[in-house]
Amino acid sequence: MLSTTDRRSSAAVTRSDGQVLVIFALSLFTLLLFAALAFDTGMMLLQRRDQQDAADAAALAGAFYLPGSAGQARTAATTISTANGYTTGGTVGVTVNIPPTSGDHAGQSGAIEVVIADHRPSIFGGLMGVFGWDIGARAVAVNQNGVAAGFSMLSLDPTGCDAIQVNGKGNVTANGNIQVNSTCAGEALLRSGSGTLTVDASSACNVVGGIKDKGAGSLNCTQNTPAPAVPDPLSGLAAPAKPAFPTPPTYVSGSKSTIPGGCPGGATAATEAAPAVCQFTSSYAGTTWRLHPGYYPGGIQLQAGTFYWEPGIYWIGGGGVTINGTGTVSTSVLAPTGTTLDFGILFYNTEDPAFHAQCATSPVTAPNPAVDCVQQIQLNGAQATINFYPLMNGSIFDGLIVYQDRNLDVGGPGVDDVVINGGTSTMNVRGTIYVPKGEVKVNGGTGTMVTDQVIAFRYTINGNGGTIQLLNNQDFEFKFQAAGLVE
Repeated sequence: MLSTTDRRSSAAVTRSDGQVLVIFALSLFTLLLFAALAFDTGMMLLQRRDQQDAADAAALAGAFYLPGSAGQARTAATTISTANGYTTGGTVGVTVNIPPTSGDHAGQSGAIEVVIADHRPSIFGGLMGVFGWDIGARAVAVNQNGVAAGFSMLSLDPTGCDAIQVNGKGNVTANGNIQVNSTCAGEALLRSGSGTLTVDASSACNVVGGIKDKGAGSLNCTQNTPAPAVPDPLSGLAAPAKPAFPTPPTYVSGSKSTIPGGCPGGATAATEAAPAVCQFTSSYAGTTWRLHPGYYPGGIQLQAGTFYWEPGIYWIGGGGVTINGTGTVSTSVLAPTGTTLDFGILFYNTEDPAFHAQCATSPVTAPNPAVDCVQQIQLNGAQATINFYPLMNGSIFDGLIVYQDRNLDVGGPGVDDVVINGGTSTMNVRGTIYVPKGEVKVNGGTGTMVTDQVIAFRYTINGNGGTIQLLNNQDFEFKFQAAGLVE
């Protein structure tokens, strides 16, 4: 028989065990409540992120059509929202406001606001009396000018292999993305030879198809493949209107002051009906001239002399532009008395009807007149000294240095539309080169060749021991109109 003391000790132990059990049960319940709250909160945040992604995508899709068509913008936004799983109905509400009704951009033309709201029932929150969560996301996008593209090179060829090629020796550096739209599985982007291609660490090689890297050199970039294709960002850019004939070249100095025959002001100046090349031959060595923007039916060829190119659009009607004479110097300057490198010029390369008829009957004047009767833009820094800055006069073409008619391909596949040959020193052809149907080739010299951005159907770089820099400098390149998120 237990003594009174033993019975008291036994009761104390029993009470202690019961208290521990109660404390354990309460702690376990509390832990379960916190776990339930954490689970519900995590699921709520996950859905909130999904809603925000959907709202962002919907706002961007709608902004593309603004400010021109609010109806199309609204349709595009709701279509993208639906594709991402959010359609008005039940607990979900999708609201599209054009213009926004709240925030910093309320009432702003060209802006769109997308609000997605939902009510998500809790899974464990009901244990705490919380039976659901209201979740919302909001995005505002605008369609605005002055947006710089994030790429240095863009090839628009949708299927061809070697759409961008980097060959030979030398170093190619790019401060923006390399974008290749070709689906060629083997080598949409090809780097070969002993040279290097280096892309800035914040950028990448984005290729729809495959990448081939071969040879003793190296490809230094983050490789994203398969990547989505990028549509031609300048597809909506109008061609520059055909200007008047230029002011005749201005004689500055030298032993020969006669304006060549095919140039404006010459004895047999080119006309639209009778196109002719404005050609400064080797006999102009040692002379200095100022060239003026305008319509050149038959093109421009410089083989000797020093030339200051005054700012504006040089509208080339079929004959191309060739600068290749030993000792020839070409510099874009500010008018009317500038002699130092400055902004800027634009070569617009297109056809002249009479030149087309002329070259079609004289095959020697065109690489392939059955295809297109235009000629190349050839800037040969291996012989000449060339420094050009792009147009920058407040027009929609600011930042472009070369714009080829989007309907033309000089000579067809395999013929280069724009050829730039680097020299032994620094050669500047700054800005954006835009040749949407044709091919651009840059041959590096032993010096440094500098440009900013190339958008072409195909693009080839042949290094030659020097350096080719694609700076992707926003102060020089073309600025797009593009949709962007602002809230």
